[in-house]
Parts: sequence; C-alpha cells; structure tokens
Amino acid sequence: MLDYKAWNPDFARAETRTIRGDSGSEGELTLITLLDENRAPLSQFYAETAKVVAPHHIVWYVFPIEGESFRNFVDFWLEETSSGVKFRIFYYAQSSLLLQEVAQMRAGMETNLRNLTLEFKRYCESHSS
Repeated sequence: MLDYKAWNPDFARAETRTIRGDSGSEGELTLITLLDENRAPLSQFYAETAKVVAPHHIVWYVFPIEGESFRNFVDFWLEETSSGVKFRIFYYAQSSLLLQEVAQMRAGMETNLRNLTLEFKRYCESHSS
C-alpha cells in the first residue's frame, strides 16, 4: 500500500520527486507531475505523508504548488475482517467549485475511488505469496 506509484493507475503517467523526507515515511513531501500520453506535463501538486501506521494505514495531505484551489486528505486503511482484508478509502476534499459542479465531482470521485480499490485488489492478488 505504501508504494502507491506501483499500483495506483493515476500514476501510470506521472513523475514523482521527493522534496524532503524518506520514502513512505511521515513527513515525506513529494512533488507529483501528471503527464499526458506524450509525457507533457498536465499539472503539478504536492503530496505530504501525514501519518503512517505501517503496513495498514497511511494518510496523505495533497495540495497545489500555489494557491488554494484544493486541499485534500487521502486516508487508506487496511482492516482485517473474518472474511479477509478490507481496503477502506476516506477522501476529504476541500475544493473551489461552482455549485453546479459539486454533483458531477462527487459522482466522478465515487467512480474513481471504486476503480482505485479494484486496482489495489488486483495488485495485491498478483503479488501475494
């Protein structure tokens, strides 16, 4: 789970650069550059590792390079249950949106998080011993 670049499809076309801290540790600050299909930059933002309880819980604080267009907390949690392991995602977003954009953003986020969960499941199943 800590190596999100390996399993998260959002990072298939992204470059990451550690600005400070150790990889996968609290306090790590990463500059993320999303790229288009020709590897041209689309956008850049920071992700700071806010909390790590390895290997089952990690929280990132995600924010723009400048301004306040968004400030998000992404909270991934693995929980043992009687039927296996449950992957939980809690996503707290503070974004500047027009009122008519809120419903569309929520619907898109629900689909994106569901797909992200399926990708994580596939990754885990293909790397299990």
